[in-house]
Amino acid sequence: MTTFAVCVQIVEATRVIQDLFVQNVLDAQERGISLDPNLSAEDSTDLADVLKDPAEEDEDEMGSQENLTGKGSDQDPLQRAEGDGKSGEDTAMSSTIASVNQLVSDISGMTYSVAEMMANKICKLMAARDEENSKSAIKDFISLHSKASSFVKVIELYSARTHYTMKTVLLAQTKIFIKLFHEEKGKDLAMKVEQENWVPTQVPKGIQDLVYVITQDSGVPTEVKREYVNVLTASVDLVYDKTTSIEDLDQAGDLNLEAEMKQLDLNDQMKPPNQYLMIQNDKFVAVGISLHFVKTIGLYLHCAKTFTGLTPDIFTKLVEVMKLYNSRVCQMILGAGAMRSAGLKNITAKHIALASQTIGIGLKLIPIIKSSLSDLFSEKQKLLLNDLDRIARDYREHQSELHSKLISIMQERLDVHAEKLMKINWDRPSDKDIPDPASPSTHMITMVKEIATLQKVLNRYLPSDAAKVIITKVYSSFVERLETDWKRLDIFTSNGKNR
Repeated sequence: MTTFAVCVQIVEATRVIQDLFVQNVLDAQERGISLDPNLSAEDSTDLADVLKDPAEEDEDEMGSQENLTGKGSDQDPLQRAEGDGKSGEDTAMSSTIASVNQLVSDISGMTYSVAEMMANKICKLMAARDEENSKSAIKDFISLHSKASSFVKVIELYSARTHYTMKTVLLAQTKIFIKLFHEEKGKDLAMKVEQENWVPTQVPKGIQDLVYVITQDSGVPTEVKREYVNVLTASVDLVYDKTTSIEDLDQAGDLNLEAEMKQLDLNDQMKPPNQYLMIQNDKFVAVGISLHFVKTIGLYLHCAKTFTGLTPDIFTKLVEVMKLYNSRVCQMILGAGAMRSAGLKNITAKHIALASQTIGIGLKLIPIIKSSLSDLFSEKQKLLLNDLDRIARDYREHQSELHSKLISIMQERLDVHAEKLMKINWDRPSDKDIPDPASPSTHMITMVKEIATLQKVLNRYLPSDAAKVIITKVYSSFVERLETDWKRLDIFTSNGKNR
């Protein structure tokens, strides 16, 4: 049993004693019995008769001579006491009420003292464990925060005043926890971006359900909410390699999905991981860092909704994390940093397309985050949400640069092939340039293959609309360049012109 539970039980036990005493006093007064502290033995017997269970009293009266004669059943306790020869002079109601009020006051004071003592003890205990609590895992700290908050409510209820000291201690520790949590997540995210080898990975069901909860926020099945908590509070160490599978993730300790599903006691079998990450109606090809980023956002949103007093501060830190993510991805792909940190031989069209999808996931989540946190902010605080609009603009610019990079790569290839085509003697081409007179030149065949490869990559990793825009620009630039270069050629023979 936790310290919070023990203290609450002590305070509640004291309050129960008070409530029982007051209830018995009121019951006795309603029945007309004096509660003077100088009660005689006979009076005490009468008081016990009055306070016993009404059902037992009815049974006694059913078998009494008074009931048989029709007497006594309609008499109240005071009249019956007078009928038994008791003197009305023994009843001193004014003195009794004063005595009862004093006793109630004494017990109330005791309840207040016990509540204060317990609150002070807990404050000292939490202060002594300040560093340990602040460095706790998020699951443990949320549990501590929940129990401490509940304890504060109980103490305030029984002591009838706001306990600022305990609230201040709890708020201070929560601020330190959020600060350390943010530092840890920032370093972890930066490290994982640098280690990412940019290969597609499957999406575990737990991550997909997390996205489902973030996007829906209401009307979510209970079992999904429970699994969402399991996913959030699990330790994260995603496996970033080409063979990443559900078994790899389980063995790595990231998401023990099979155990979670058994715990949820669901009837359906373990669902296989998804090939795409679904966010509302859009699907994205994910890499390891994409999944880690989604989970990090989920953790920040969970903290914002749990520690409501610090929601603006947590939101500011979430904005910093999203900016960090965008800049690090840019450094790794457009800045070619992944060649040093992750050991990539070169940055290919596939890597660029996957980076575009990674940024696209964040871009898709931004309006969802804004909507999710809007209700937690006051009208004045909602101005902070404009930061998300600026981040969305940065993400779109980054994605546009990635798409432009794909086009520029093909432009570079076009320059190479166009230069070689210009050097061919079209009147008397060599066998190396044109092995078969009925076939195109080797350079043209290579160029077409490269365009086809690009289109295949785009169709596999990018949305159809984005792929269409990019490939259309590539085709247009190729046609325009080849037409211009062709007009510059000096061709004299009919064979050369016919080519």
